[in-house]
Amino acid sequence: MITYYKIQNNKMIETLNEAECIWIHLEKPDINEIKAIKQEYQLPLDYLTDILDDNENSRFEVNSDSAETSLTLLQFPKKETKGPGITTILTYPFAIILTANQKIITASNHQKTFLNTVLSQDFYPERLIQQLFYAFVFNLSKKFNYYLEELRKASDELEDELLSSSENRPLHKMVEIKKSLVFFEESLRSNVVGLTEIYDGRLLNNDEFRNQIFDCIIESKQALSSTRVQMKLIDNVSDIFSSIVSNNLNIVMKILTSLTIVLTIPTIVGGFYGMNVKIPGSDDPYAFYIILFGTILFCIIMIRLLKRKRLM
Repeated sequence: MITYYKIQNNKMIETLNEAECIWIHLEKPDINEIKAIKQEYQLPLDYLTDILDDNENSRFEVNSDSAETSLTLLQFPKKETKGPGITTILTYPFAIILTANQKIITASNHQKTFLNTVLSQDFYPERLIQQLFYAFVFNLSKKFNYYLEELRKASDELEDELLSSSENRPLHKMVEIKKSLVFFEESLRSNVVGLTEIYDGRLLNNDEFRNQIFDCIIESKQALSSTRVQMKLIDNVSDIFSSIVSNNLNIVMKILTSLTIVLTIPTIVGGFYGMNVKIPGSDDPYAFYIILFGTILFCIIMIRLLKRKRLM
């Protein structure tokens, strides 16, 4: 799908007139739409087809045939639901293309929520392309920090669940959180490299733009640092949970072993008196009760002894 935007009253609004548009957005484009935009704006085909590959890395490159045409490919986060209470946040490529005729083209194979924030912002005719480029990159970078806060809260809730739940659902949550953080780390690291290339290059070369790109780099580095901290924390939670499970298993085994020892006493006594031979007290009418209460007393003494040794 191709959508055209123009500026009106300092806002970006949709338009059907391609000639007056300043921003062209492709979302889940088919091959015919890709070829049409490529032909219209004389772009390398891979500028648009790269977004179809979910594993494409972030990068910045200038068209060798036209120095005014460039591609900035970054990763953006997107939440996906895997089941009740279980979500994963994956990352996908997002292309920002600057054309030779002063238009900006964005493309992605997945829906992006951060574009709604861009549409709500005010823009001004002066350096409009620069403002749009900065709005895309900065809001994309902030989205990582927004989802990192969600993952942090999910990690806190997961910690409480792991300590009290015996089900496997918290473990599934842990797997999805760790999976999201792995995607975040690689995508943010790649984004920082791409943004640094822009900062060090000559794209829209002016000090104000360089400062804005530097802000985006700082935002991405902050998200990268937070991601690595969250990964360490979730690993610690995983280790703690493993230790708790192991400790609980040891406690259960200790109790069962102690109970086995206690229950062995009446088995042994019953075995002796169950032999088909002449034994002391066999003619006593109260022999059964004496043996029964003696065995119970012996079991009680053994239980108290095991508790004193902290074996029960």
